[in-house]
Amino acid sequence: MRDLLNLVFEYRSLLARRDMFANNAESRLDALARLFGPNDSSTRRRHARCDVRVPASVRVRGRTQPVNVVNLGGGGLCVEPAPQVKPGDKAVIRIVSPDQSRIYQFQVQTSWVKRSGSRTAAGMPFIGVPRALPLTGQIQVPRRRAQSA
Repeated sequence: MRDLLNLVFEYRSLLARRDMFANNAESRLDALARLFGPNDSSTRRRHARCDVRVPASVRVRGRTQPVNVVNLGGGGLCVEPAPQVKPGDKAVIRIVSPDQSRIYQFQVQTSWVKRSGSRTAAGMPFIGVPRALPLTGQIQVPRRRAQSA
């Protein structure tokens, strides 16, 4: 999982900064684009996705909510439960690396929200330049509380 997060971070960073790098990073960016590209022509997604289950937090309109990243790829991610967002809302997703050494911070924009009974999910493509911050002190990602029946 750590490698996937790191590869997505590297891909999004290179993609966002490719104009500054000119040709210096093109070969690495091309290799990562092949890794995260569609698996075949039948998919409507621009980037391949991996099913994961990673605790994270989403900050939108000044509020932070615990979520789980359930799907991750080079173009974005899907979170459950869906935070209080609507399509077009911008947010920041924070994921603590599995080895607890850094926090990955991705800017996202909500593209869809699905609500089905008690289950909710939101699709959020990446926008902007991601950041990787060293984890200092005891920063904890909020966990979802168990829902009582």
